[in-house]
Amino acid sequence: MSVFKLSKNDEEIKLHMEAYIDHANSLEGFYSDYNFHYYDSSWEEGWIEFIHTATAYDMNRYGNMHGGIIMMLADTASGITSFEAGTGNSSPTMDMNISFLKPIHKGDEMILRAQILYAGKHNCVVRTDVKVNGELAAVATTMQRMYTSTTPDKPILLKD
Repeated sequence: MSVFKLSKNDEEIKLHMEAYIDHANSLEGFYSDYNFHYYDSSWEEGWIEFIHTATAYDMNRYGNMHGGIIMMLADTASGITSFEAGTGNSSPTMDMNISFLKPIHKGDEMILRAQILYAGKHNCVVRTDVKVNGELAAVATTMQRMYTSTTPDKPILLKD
């Protein structure tokens, strides 16, 4: 099912993702805390996969991975993938919906596949499947706002 091609070929995406995430891992913050890594991609089919191994920090008091952490990982995967779609320089999330299907436990290896479903001039829709041991554990859809310049236009929400 080819719905949208990414802006680079598979090898260029791999090199870009590895460099991007290696740089992010060297800084303090999200990636260094969450051990989030590039896994695989398909330029023609418009998807990028990321990998994360669930840690004790990710767990809630019931011993399952906290839904907010799963959502944050899915949001990051979709944001990076929409950015790679080449339709803009910035892609903040406008809307996100997630369904949790199975619990994820400490030590589980998660594969997050974010696929472009639609990319227009101003918006991009991405579906992120979260799998553990080949089984679907969560499904997220996001709508990203696509900015075409390095400085996003400031939306006017209220008039003074």
